[in-house]
Amino acid sequence: MQMRVALIFLLLIGATAASPPTTAPATQASAPINATVCIFIAMDCPISNSYAPEINRIIAEYSPQGLSFKIVYCDADATPEAVAKHAKDYGYSCPIAQDPKHELAARLHATVTPEAVVLSARDDQPLYRGRIDDRYADVGKKRYEATRHDLRDALEAIVHDRAIEHPVTQAVGCEL
Repeated sequence: MQMRVALIFLLLIGATAASPPTTAPATQASAPINATVCIFIAMDCPISNSYAPEINRIIAEYSPQGLSFKIVYCDADATPEAVAKHAKDYGYSCPIAQDPKHELAARLHATVTPEAVVLSARDDQPLYRGRIDDRYADVGKKRYEATRHDLRDALEAIVHDRAIEHPVTQAVGCEL
């Protein structure tokens, strides 16, 4: 990549970050960081909001295993205060940032919310991009429960130093 994604992310954080959560996450990474997970969401996307509990469970489970998480808000008109309030209301304990112009989303090819992109800590190369799971077959077509847990499968592969079986999946959600 011409410019490392980490640098772009840092620029986004410096320029437009919402206030970080005031309390530290209950589960800090105890292993060296070997990947960063960016989860793109939008405050007004009901699909994004419905995934908050699962996102929080994934963060709690995988942060101690050497994965770093960032919640990236893609709302064009949201104030940093509104983003911070939303993050608090939905229980996000990891760092948050705003991407109102969708610069990071475009760089990482994220097109909907929620969508996850996992980047190698070594060289910021994408390891996985796509859905959290298959709970939504399409917009308005929700399953009772997920049958595939794509993001968890990718994170398990990373944690256990295996190849990711499906490095790209189609996320379903609100278009950016």
